[in-house]
Amino acid sequence: MKNKKSRNTQGMRQWKKFKRNKMAVIALIVLGILIFASAFAPLLTSYDPEAISLTERTLAPSKTHLLGTDKVGRDVFTRLLYGGRISILIGLTGALGGAIIGAALGCLGGYFGGLLDRFLLRLSELFTTFPQTILVLILVAFMGQGVWNLFIVFWCTGWMGTYRMTRAKILSLREETYVLACQAFGISNRSIMFRHILPNAAGPVIVNITLSTAGYVLQESALSFLGLGVPSSTPTWGNIFNAAKALDVVQAYPWLWLAPGIAISLFVLSVNIIGDGLRDALDPNQ
Repeated sequence: MKNKKSRNTQGMRQWKKFKRNKMAVIALIVLGILIFASAFAPLLTSYDPEAISLTERTLAPSKTHLLGTDKVGRDVFTRLLYGGRISILIGLTGALGGAIIGAALGCLGGYFGGLLDRFLLRLSELFTTFPQTILVLILVAFMGQGVWNLFIVFWCTGWMGTYRMTRAKILSLREETYVLACQAFGISNRSIMFRHILPNAAGPVIVNITLSTAGYVLQESALSFLGLGVPSSTPTWGNIFNAAKALDVVQAYPWLWLAPGIAISLFVLSVNIIGDGLRDALDPNQ
């Protein structure tokens, strides 16, 4: 009970430190608006994101169509909301999956050491030999388009950073007195790793998740823009960009590329600012 109360007190102290960062709070509000608008898209628009209307092609923004329509008459605002669902889901799921794999491997390698630690360390070095973007392109080219394929690609290429941070933390914490006490009382290694040591190493992992989420949203947009990400029939921010990449569209219909560009920029900027705020709030040395 005392330990739980101590954790609650620490959490409140960290939240107060985070609130003192005004930019991080504003970014959190912006991010919340983007996520809310995407999650509750059917409540904010009555249009179908795939509904084609050839009589309403390339209409400028108006009261009827807040962000205009594209070359086949689809409502851009609606596609932006529904596209945010997929893009944010891919970014967040990719970051969480990579963090879970990296944290689990970092716990195992850092706690047990020896041959297992050396094998995992060499494996991570092998993956980091290739730039992540190149590795993602290679895997996507082999696996093909699809949301689940992107999940798998991001999980396979995004665990190394979290693994190294977790491993370094575990190496420094496994000799602490409370860990030795747990071992003396016969508590299982799994419980020591994941219930006692990992929570004390969670700060850098949480920050890395936020930054990875922004990076994966950018990567999904870039892959979809190149025609290698989500199939073009599925609305995502990258696919909206892809549909507006023709030169005549760029010059004559700027709302077709400005809307997804602003949405992606706001999301990535907000997540990065929140990550900086979390890093300062979770760092005990600050």
